[in-house]
Amino acid sequence: MANKVAPQPEFQLGQRVSTLPNERQRTPRVGTIARVIWHFKDACYNYYLEVDGRNVSKRYLACDLTASKDS
Repeated sequence: MANKVAPQPEFQLGQRVSTLPNERQRTPRVGTIARVIWHFKDACYNYYLEVDGRNVSKRYLACDLTASKDS
C-alpha cells in the first residue's frame, strides 16, 4: 500500500482563530493555533489553542474554528 499524504491543514501554527459555538463546544475563545496534529483514525486535523498565554487542553476540529479578525 502506498503512503498517503495528508492534505494541507485549514489553519496554520500561530494563526489567530475564534471558536464557533456548536454541539461539540460552547465556550467562546479567541487565541492562536499552538499545535496541529493529524488524527490518522479520523483522517482529519486536530487543533490545539493557546489563549492568553496558556495552552487549552481541548482539541478542536476545523469546523469548530474560524479565522479571527481580532489583532
